Amino acid sequence: GFGSPRRSTTWCSVRTERDDPRDALLSAIARSGLSRRAFAEQVLARDERTLRRWLSGDRPVPEAVLRFLRHAEATS
Repeated sequence: GFGSPRRSTTWCSVRTERDDPRDALLSAIARSGLSRRAFAEQVLARDERTLRRWLSGDRPVPEAVLRFLRHAEATS
């Protein structure tokens, strides 16, 4: 029912980058100041299509990429 602790509502839920790996990827791209294409090619050494598939949810963001992004953020 209303107010049930098990019920998740949009207005009170707090999402973090760990909830959706795509958010972490988008944040890293934004912080870099690069275009998505440049970020894919220069930072991740991947084709832009691969990045697009990750961001669309067609393919999961590999854990190795997420570890790299966390490490890069922690050391910057």
